[in-house]
Amino acid sequence: MEKVVKAHYIKYSWISDDPRLIAKAEELAELRKAKQIRKSKRPLEDAFNAILTSFEVLGVYSGDELRIPTNINLYNANTRRNPSYTTEVLDALKFLINELYIDKTADRKRYRLNYKDIWLPFRYSITPKWLEEVSDKPLSDVSLVRRNPLMPYTELRKDVWVKDNKGKQQKTKVATPVPKNQQRQHRAMLDMTDQVLSSYDDLIRQVQVTIGDTAIHPAQLFLTRVFSKGSLELGGRLYSSIQNTKKKLRWHINLNGDPTIEVDYWSIHPYLAYHSRDIAFTGDDPYTIDGFDRDLVKVAFNIMINRKGYKGHESAAKTLSSDLNIGMVEATQLEQAIQERHTPIADLFNSGAGLELQRLDSTIALQVLKSFIDRGIPIIPIHDSFIVSVRYTEDLILTMRDCYYEVLYSSQPPLDKQSFKGIKAEHRDYTEPMLEAIQCCFEGNTEDMDDLYWDNLINNEPVQTPPRVEQDCVVVDEGIE
Repeated sequence: MEKVVKAHYIKYSWISDDPRLIAKAEELAELRKAKQIRKSKRPLEDAFNAILTSFEVLGVYSGDELRIPTNINLYNANTRRNPSYTTEVLDALKFLINELYIDKTADRKRYRLNYKDIWLPFRYSITPKWLEEVSDKPLSDVSLVRRNPLMPYTELRKDVWVKDNKGKQQKTKVATPVPKNQQRQHRAMLDMTDQVLSSYDDLIRQVQVTIGDTAIHPAQLFLTRVFSKGSLELGGRLYSSIQNTKKKLRWHINLNGDPTIEVDYWSIHPYLAYHSRDIAFTGDDPYTIDGFDRDLVKVAFNIMINRKGYKGHESAAKTLSSDLNIGMVEATQLEQAIQERHTPIADLFNSGAGLELQRLDSTIALQVLKSFIDRGIPIIPIHDSFIVSVRYTEDLILTMRDCYYEVLYSSQPPLDKQSFKGIKAEHRDYTEPMLEAIQCCFEGNTEDMDDLYWDNLINNEPVQTPPRVEQDCVVVDEGIE
């Protein structure tokens, strides 16, 4: 059977304190320096450490491959993708490529993401030379991998235009220092984010994470909170490497041996748009409009709420027609129908309000995360959804409700206010007893469900093999969303 190759977009977010990896990084740095005509005073050891550690975290010894950009603009101070993208890292990468330690396996690839075409960089794998001269297995103990000191827990991004490898201008997102006035204004939020995400690193490092029976390096779960458009009031969602795993594979994540469930807020942005204005949404489903497919309405709504229009918030019909591959007449009718269905918040469409709503949902997510960290319960956030052991399904549901109310209303909402319609779950194909238990969690009927009950239920659940899904990971927290 042909092997399915996974390809990850490279990250340099980690380093190792393991003496074995440190020694190999120093050895490679010396080899690189010996190749230079002129001596360099740049600390290449740290760059090689970040590369070696990232290769281990992202599974190259298990046969996974890496998408690695070598465009110098991404590693320069004013246009670098994030603080870990340094000229020293680029220097070390080019050495590894030129000396055939890593080899190109696939060309650049066009990828459709968030309704736009983007290009992924060349794909690489380690070579026999790497296996012989560097290592044929991971050099670092998992517990000795930590966050790269260059990577803060909070990252502020802005859009810039840079030249690609062919000299063409393209728009990309780069990290930018947080202005002092924003640091002062949001000091409490920044401090809380650092505290929560630092504690999360400590917690998740002790958790055994697998997809099926394949171990996942816990460093792939380390989180960064990313803000957009140069403002700490826009965006702020939590990103990690593992959340880019395809949904069908995520369903097979196990935490400390327990099967999991992914629970998310149902239609959270429409409800946040209403509730943040102290308005109750009247209806059963924000995305249901007579005469239109619900999935089409959902995508169109989110395009309209995220789109930043100009000339007085001009129509989004052209954008809808292009992104949804529908005719202009249908796109115009769809836009008008959504505006009429959501008249109380119609002024938010084409205003770029989506990033403000992300700021709200990220605040809610941080509160949910903190609640589980405080109790030492493993959890994986995926924007506005969360993965936990099935035994904590009801805990998660109640926590998500409480945190929504806390952020939107500071406590329970007034009786005359409508909360979000509900919370929904996605998971692997469970047996009937497990499905009944999950349903009881949603209904609050869990009086007899103690630890022994869940232990027996989990032990009787048959082992499942994850689907074979070809995965070319697009790491959205690397700035290419």
